[in-house]
Amino acid sequence: MFSRFFILIFFLASHQGAEIYKRYCASCHGEEKLGGNASPLIFIDSQIVKKILQDGLMPFMPSFNFSQKELDELIKYIQEIPSFEGESDYFKKVNVKSAIKINPEDATVLVQKDAGIYVLKDSDFFDSVSISKIHGGVKFSEQGVFALSKSGDLVKYPFGGGEVQKIKLCSWARNLVISHKENLIYVLCLLPQKLVLLDEKDLKVVDEIKLDKRPVGIFSFKQKILAITRSGEIFDPKERNSVNKLGVFVKSFCVSPFSDMLIIGSDKNIYFYDGKRFVFSYKLTNPSNFHFFSCEFWYNGDFVSAVPLSNTVIFFKMYDWQVLKEISFDKPVLFIRTHPETNYLWISDGQKIYLINKFTFEEGKVFDGIHAGFSPCGDFAFISGKNNISVLNPKTFETLKILPVEKPLGKYNFFEEILQSGLLGWDIYRVKCWGCHHQSKMAFGPPLNLTSRDKLLKQIEHPNLMPDLNLSKSEISALADFLDVLKRCSARKDF
Repeated sequence: MFSRFFILIFFLASHQGAEIYKRYCASCHGEEKLGGNASPLIFIDSQIVKKILQDGLMPFMPSFNFSQKELDELIKYIQEIPSFEGESDYFKKVNVKSAIKINPEDATVLVQKDAGIYVLKDSDFFDSVSISKIHGGVKFSEQGVFALSKSGDLVKYPFGGGEVQKIKLCSWARNLVISHKENLIYVLCLLPQKLVLLDEKDLKVVDEIKLDKRPVGIFSFKQKILAITRSGEIFDPKERNSVNKLGVFVKSFCVSPFSDMLIIGSDKNIYFYDGKRFVFSYKLTNPSNFHFFSCEFWYNGDFVSAVPLSNTVIFFKMYDWQVLKEISFDKPVLFIRTHPETNYLWISDGQKIYLINKFTFEEGKVFDGIHAGFSPCGDFAFISGKNNISVLNPKTFETLKILPVEKPLGKYNFFEEILQSGLLGWDIYRVKCWGCHHQSKMAFGPPLNLTSRDKLLKQIEHPNLMPDLNLSKSEISALADFLDVLKRCSARKDF
């Protein structure tokens, strides 16, 4: 009788939690708790869920005036992992359509909400692929574009033409990372909890690793693919061993362009981790929400990072570890984008795009828009509106054309993913080299696009007819990577 009483109490509590969820949460987070217009709550730490329910997360969701009992029962229900179906479909690969051949440096990929991706060539629509609920943007390799849906479908659009392929990996996926060293795609699944490794050439599954820990995400760091948990444990999922236990609560994180620094947002601090220790921390005045996946980096004589923190963007001088500036906005900052061909950061709160000068931090123009992005070589800036894309000249801000498309979201390009250090090298060239070397024409020195990587490195190490630039290893590496970007872009635009 005693055990039956407790079973009844547990059932009633679970039932009440389910009723509260159905009434207040299901319309956005899904009837089965697997997400809808908003993310699934079952994968979010219970303390974060409780705080968001009590305080809200504007402009995304309001606060709720639940009693402590209602909160406890709702969270208990949310944390129950639902059953999932469809395992018989895992690893089934299908051809979706034929891809049209395109050079990586000509392609910008636009994500359309709940519909798929558009491939833009220069400033015009080129091709499209249907895939719903893309999560974490898209990734690139020399092979093509890879898009992952929340429901576990992975799609590859090959740059060289051929078949667009889709493979079902799981019932709920978190994010993907491409190891260019191994030519492997790593996909983190949360239902079931596992890591799937695929050959990037043919999407053949080469390994499936069950995980006993739930990561916030996987990331590439110092030529390894690692995972990090909410409790701050970093582990190597492939080798199945712990790398470090940081002892901090992880809300969000991002990785520097050189893959040498992990920036972690916690409850009360922002931490900079170099793989061995925290080299710098910044104490927060008020605990805030993070959207670190849109950290941005550039070079203005020093390497600088912009970290979005609720309504504020904090600018850090990297490696010397100084806070350069804090700029506040009316609403939470969601995305930050830039390119060497613009002097501005394009900062979005989901309704407006604010331009901030990268060198002076002065405020510039303001545009209506959801998200900003750039073509690989910086010829065009794209701003997502409600039902269109505005194509702008990134230097003059002139609107060149408007492309109709329903619910456009993020724009991504090959260089941002593959050669981000080369984009930093573009900035370094402007600051350090532009006075003597033109990109593609003879000046005091030879044009850079005719210079080999080895020749550039030797000239910097042993300067002959040029001054000693006194560059750091990171600056030299970025400048050398810029040669690849420059040669690709010189073939399609006149500098």
